[in-house]
Amino acid sequence: MFSIIAKSCNNTTESEENKDIESKLTLHLEKEKKELQKSIADFRKALATRDAKPASSYCTVDPIFMPNKAPVTRGKILLRKL
Repeated sequence: MFSIIAKSCNNTTESEENKDIESKLTLHLEKEKKELQKSIADFRKALATRDAKPASSYCTVDPIFMPNKAPVTRGKILLRKL
């Protein structure tokens, strides 16, 4: 009988640990989501204000940018000239 009680107490501890881990993961994901949303907003703002330097900081070395009603632009240097 003692082993059954000990086992049930152990499950409670594991359950609490799992809830703690889940809570930490949820907080981490929320933080990451907010950071990503801020990056997207900053990128959109840079594009809307035609500020090429910050906009190009979000690109790889060889981006292909396809703006509406404008020619396709390749590479960060050309992107900065838009």
